[in-house]
Amino acid sequence: MYDGMEIKSSRWLWSMFILKFAIATLVFYIWFSYNLKEIGYQTTYIDDVDYVNQMPVIEMWLSTATGVDSDIDSLLESLLNPQHQVSDTLTQDFYTQRFQTLCDAHQKLCTKIVFAGDFSSYEKLIYAAAMIRIVTQTDRLLIASWLPSVVDTLRTITINSDGWERRWGATRNTIVLNTSLIDTFSEFFDVFTHELWHIVDLWVIQGVSRNKDQKFTEFGRVVFAADDPSLSYYNLSWTSESTRYFQSRSEDFCSGYGMTNPFEDFAECFNLYMNHNAYFRAIAEDNDILKQKYNFLANILNGWYLFTSQEDVRLAQNKRTWRRPRDTTRMW
Repeated sequence: MYDGMEIKSSRWLWSMFILKFAIATLVFYIWFSYNLKEIGYQTTYIDDVDYVNQMPVIEMWLSTATGVDSDIDSLLESLLNPQHQVSDTLTQDFYTQRFQTLCDAHQKLCTKIVFAGDFSSYEKLIYAAAMIRIVTQTDRLLIASWLPSVVDTLRTITINSDGWERRWGATRNTIVLNTSLIDTFSEFFDVFTHELWHIVDLWVIQGVSRNKDQKFTEFGRVVFAADDPSLSYYNLSWTSESTRYFQSRSEDFCSGYGMTNPFEDFAECFNLYMNHNAYFRAIAEDNDILKQKYNFLANILNGWYLFTSQEDVRLAQNKRTWRRPRDTTRMW
């Protein structure tokens, strides 16, 4: 009788041990999976395809992008030629009607656009069409479907002609552009892309870890999740928010302005990628840091970009004359 009870007790103890071990293993697995990013693992939803040397990138200048018709898209494309000045050729009623049609097709975004100052119907149309093109294409191209919508993230876009002292400005969800200090439509297109991608970088492309990265701060504040994808981009040239690697060279950046901090580095290269792709890809071929920056951005957008001009192609074919621009929004 004693032996039987002892056997049953041993079996019970062994069963409890197995159960506890299984529970402990499950708990550890859940903890490890949740905290893997916080002990050095980087997010993997961004691929590591070499678009500079192996994969072609694709221009996404689609006639359906504005949601209206090909006439507006053709107009925008002609205006993006370097040195093209904003000027109207048809009646104001025609542009007013087209502007209304455009906003009917993109009501959510159009309600966030504010024109402050004196703008003709033609100017309202081309500025709104440009911003809608950039924002909607960005939303379409971002490969991570769980990221918040750029349209939803934006609260207000103010286009000012009243002589505001700065050419541009942005917060986490607002953009202000001063057209009195913007000389050409192509510059407007570039400036808006640059400012939009500050918002995308800091408030759309984010990690999910509860732990915060201590190396990079935003104006001194610890805000970045430890698995924020942008950190791998910042690490290519920066040791902190305000300090570049000692061995960094000006050739490792897309512009002089991009050497200001990692956020300007990101926005300047992104404008170059989206709107001057042939030039960026060409200079990245001979520079390992720029190659990694180009590939990071190309992988975010799955190999698509928005536009490249004939001037970009010309410069891309003449490597001996390259110099980094002071500012990618004023390339030519």
